[in-house]
Amino acid sequence: MVKHLMKSLNMKHLIVIYFKYLIYKHENYDNLMMMYTK
Repeated sequence: MVKHLMKSLNMKHLIVIYFKYLIYKHENYDNLMMMYTK
């Protein structure tokens, strides 16, 4: 299943999605901390 997914997806595309996910997580974490410290 995973191998098939990796083959069907372009590697560059996968990396872009991964970085977007990391940035998204990071932004959510910052928002959470700001809410928590208020």
